[in-house]
Amino acid sequence: KQMNDLQNDSTEELLQWLANAKTTSAMALGHTKSAMNDRLVRLYEKELTSRQVSIPSNDDLYSKGVFNGVGST
Repeated sequence: KQMNDLQNDSTEELLQWLANAKTTSAMALGHTKSAMNDRLVRLYEKELTSRQVSIPSNDDLYSKGVFNGVGST
C-alpha cells in the first residue's frame, strides 16, 4: 500500500494491520520478509500518528497480531 491509500482505511483496520505486520516481521525466517513488513509497520505507524492515535506497545501488538494476516506481506 501507498501512504495516500491508507487515508481511506479505518483506524481499527490500520491497528490490526500494524499488529499483523509487526508479528509477521518478528516471526519471519527470511530477512526480506522481515524487511518488507518493517516497511509496512513504519507506514501504518506514520498514518496512525497523523491521526493522533497512540501506537500500542509491542506486547499488545504481538498478542493481537496474526502471522501473514491482512496488512502484512
